[in-house]
Amino acid sequence: MFCPNCGAQNPDDVKFCASCGADLSKTQQADDFAQQPQQAPQTDYNYNNNYNNNYNQNMGMMGGVTERNIAVYIILSFVTCGIFFYYWLYCLHEDVKRLSGDTNAPSGGITILLCIVTCGIYTLYWMYKQGTSIDAINQARGKGSGNNSGVLYLILAILGVGIVNYCLMQNELNKIARGQ
Repeated sequence: MFCPNCGAQNPDDVKFCASCGADLSKTQQADDFAQQPQQAPQTDYNYNNNYNNNYNQNMGMMGGVTERNIAVYIILSFVTCGIFFYYWLYCLHEDVKRLSGDTNAPSGGITILLCIVTCGIYTLYWMYKQGTSIDAINQARGKGSGNNSGVLYLILAILGVGIVNYCLMQNELNKIARGQ
């Protein structure tokens, strides 16, 4: 199957484009519909591509990542005494996992559980891993220069300012969502 967003070829069973991260599930549904005998006339590729780009811009999504307001997430984390912080961790983990295509990474729920059970030790590893994954995603997009964000995130976590890591991660994901 070809991605309607960037034109890259992908296996038929994937949900997101390996090249740009665009959602391919709607394309698969459209392909299934197109194989039916009572198919409606197909629109041209440019119309579909423009529609998907407009949809992504209007919905604040690019490559399956939602742009999030960092200030609101910080405030909600403090107001809920840290409970919302776990939701933010889940969102960050799932977005990076989706963009990196890492099928071996644990789910966001398992990651939260490991962070709690290990009294935060797994969180140090997770932050390092997130930094290296975000660097790899940016390099694949041609936007990175080999930064070592994983080490920075680890040092900040050891210093006890993990919320700064969340803000830095979210900022990078927001840039990806905006297509920057």
